[in-house]
Amino acid sequence: MPELPEVETVKRILTPLLVNKTIKQVEILYPKMILSPIDEFSKNLEGKTFLEIKRKGKYLLFYLSGDFVLISHLRMEGKYIELYGEETKSSHARVIFTLSDGKRVSYDDTRCFGIMKLIKVDDLPHEEMINKLGQEPFDIKDISVLKEKLNTNTPIKISIMDQTIISGLGNIYADEVLFRCKLNPLTPSKDLNDKQIQNIVDNAVIVLNKAINLGGSTVKSYHAARGVDGKFQNELLVYGKKGSTCPTCNYHFKKITVGGRGTTYCPKCQKLSYNKKVVGIVGKIASGKTTALNYFKELGYETISSDEIVNNLYQDKEIIQKLKRRFASAVVDESVNKKILKEIILNDEKKKLYLESVIHPLVEEKLLSFIESAKGKLVFIEVPLLFTANMDYMCDYIIGIDVSEQKQVENLKKRNTEDVESYLKLNRNNSFDENINKMSHVTKPNISIEELKNELNEFLNKILMEC
Repeated sequence: MPELPEVETVKRILTPLLVNKTIKQVEILYPKMILSPIDEFSKNLEGKTFLEIKRKGKYLLFYLSGDFVLISHLRMEGKYIELYGEETKSSHARVIFTLSDGKRVSYDDTRCFGIMKLIKVDDLPHEEMINKLGQEPFDIKDISVLKEKLNTNTPIKISIMDQTIISGLGNIYADEVLFRCKLNPLTPSKDLNDKQIQNIVDNAVIVLNKAINLGGSTVKSYHAARGVDGKFQNELLVYGKKGSTCPTCNYHFKKITVGGRGTTYCPKCQKLSYNKKVVGIVGKIASGKTTALNYFKELGYETISSDEIVNNLYQDKEIIQKLKRRFASAVVDESVNKKILKEIILNDEKKKLYLESVIHPLVEEKLLSFIESAKGKLVFIEVPLLFTANMDYMCDYIIGIDVSEQKQVENLKKRNTEDVESYLKLNRNNSFDENINKMSHVTKPNISIEELKNELNEFLNKILMEC
């Protein structure tokens, strides 16, 4: 959808083409887009001269002689193009204007969502679609009115795309502005302080001005005019960058849906604030992670194990059916045989990646829900594949439970584990060792349970002092 910079670009392209030109004829090829009576629309336009073109938010305002103004909103795909030579109309022409100098300009709209309305200039201040618009970022000198409009639980991404709150920002530039502000798109609007609101306004001005100077963004199928490509898409920092890494912290961008719109952000730089600290516990299989988690639980803290989440998912009927399509041999009597499933993913990397693509997002969702609903100021999450699954962004602190392979074997045998070697193989593929430098505290290897608890207690006291 064309946003403010694209509409401003259209305005600048059309000004030398239309201003001081008189409309000789109007052909309406798609009457549904005209919000004025059709006969009056054509009759009142013909013979009128374009005096000036202005823009209000994403609306184009064509001021005409006779005290008329033509309101045009491009919506998803609308564009104005000049017809050349013997060209009678373009492939998606909806309205064609023939000018007194012989030039013909077509309003094209592939999806037919655009609208036009002709009114008297004196009626413009009373036109609802115009007067309900919020201020453009360029015009906001006092954030008090904006702050009042943001006093809602609505995610900030949705709020700044609401044209009655701020005029001109759409999906592309909302992502860019929030990334620059280091604000999570799901942040409740009412949680923003004055500095953060002012930061949104300031960065919106920077982003929009830069986009305007570069002719907007040409993404997907939108062009401001025939043969006209914007250049700002080459400057985008986050929009459409799913799978790329953040230029600030090198973390992988995530894409989620907010209010039905695809939203890309950096989960680390734009971390959602829960007014609590999250401590992640990570380690290889049979390292003592559960012992550590249970210790904090015994102390009265809220805890959650991702292993338990996964076990519950493997009992979910929808998940079972999804896994059955790819791991038929591991689904017996409508239940998941985890031993067979483990053997499959150990020997088939593609199936391992598929399993992770199904399970990891669901685990992440459950963890985030737990963190959000937790009552305490300090919560503990146990996630063996914290780094592999790119979930370390959730944690303010990370405790690594370190043990030798020999100790892992001892612990596995204590559990009466039969296929010890397969678990060791999984551990060798674990990214624990390569991410040690990202951990807040790594326990001494091969210590007793009592020594482990003492270490955890010392680190806990350090955290509590910082909190």
